[in-house]
Amino acid sequence: INVEYMGIILMGVWVNLALFVFGSFVLFYCGNLYVLWTYQNIVNEKIAHSFYLVTLYIALVTVMIEIYARFFSHILSRILYYIMAVWWGFLIYFLMFSAVYYAINACYSLEPLYGLLIVVAPSFSCCFYGIINAWKIHVEFVNIKIPGFHVPLRILHLSDLHLGPIYHKEYVSKIVDEIGRLDPDFVVITGDLFDGSLKLTPDMVEPFNRLSTDIYLVMGNHEVMVCGLDEIAYALSKTKIVLLQNEIRECKNVNLIGIDYSTKSGYYQNQIGMLNIRRNKPNILLYHDPDVHADELEADNICLHLAGHTHGGQNFPSHIHHWLLSKYFKGLSQSTSGKSFVYVSEGAGTSGPPMRIFSKTAISLI
Repeated sequence: INVEYMGIILMGVWVNLALFVFGSFVLFYCGNLYVLWTYQNIVNEKIAHSFYLVTLYIALVTVMIEIYARFFSHILSRILYYIMAVWWGFLIYFLMFSAVYYAINACYSLEPLYGLLIVVAPSFSCCFYGIINAWKIHVEFVNIKIPGFHVPLRILHLSDLHLGPIYHKEYVSKIVDEIGRLDPDFVVITGDLFDGSLKLTPDMVEPFNRLSTDIYLVMGNHEVMVCGLDEIAYALSKTKIVLLQNEIRECKNVNLIGIDYSTKSGYYQNQIGMLNIRRNKPNILLYHDPDVHADELEADNICLHLAGHTHGGQNFPSHIHHWLLSKYFKGLSQSTSGKSFVYVSEGAGTSGPPMRIFSKTAISLI
């Protein structure tokens, strides 16, 4: 692996991890305080100061769980991490429905029981539904007719598995079984295969070796900013997964162009400009970020861009954020002339709360 292409060093990864842990502590502490404050307002009773200390202890425990899970992978650390992630999801929906409560209570003075029903019941219901929905794997069948391309091709598109304490080897095995039944010509993984919340080992991705097809991976934001290149190299060392880093690889009569994720402005354009894109075969771009316009792809002689990153919104209301800021949110889009296409996967895993509201866990057969 070329570790110098982006100027990323080990210290940078540790800084990102430290900022993530500190941010988690602040958010959990503030979230827990908000729950106590809202409960106090609903029931109109003063809460003992000892409960405020409890919120601090809970926030500290969540940070300790994150650090512990990062270095020690066993059933207890994974269970604790899962509980922590679910609680984070509950806090999000508690905030949403408490806003509804305050809006209603401003017009009509609600009894404490009704206030708790408006806030707590739907928050728990959303968490329960979201958890169940996230574990259901949907297969998306996407038919694309590319002008001038007459050879049938079946591409299995994976993205955003986020392997870590929540999604582990057992989940990969389940995905691999589904891929085997679909019988693709090859498999591509467009970033965030790893979450970065757990120390990476070859055992996590070992089930991919059961596939008889080629497997290609490009790095997403979690690989670049959290995992570290050394860990990724070690995790892939005993697998058949090929990591494409700003390079072109020929496979099944198409050219696969793998570009690493970056937040640098103009990064995609710079990397494409340095590559010798051939026109002898159809060119398929594997790039985690979906914010490359289809007309720009056509100008670069790329017929299809496979991406991820948005998770299809994953949990409402983050759909609004991605819908406003992303050129392509999910599904299939095409250029003005219809010669180039962008397909954005909703992802086969989750990030943060292990839930999906108004989105689905998906693998795609292109």
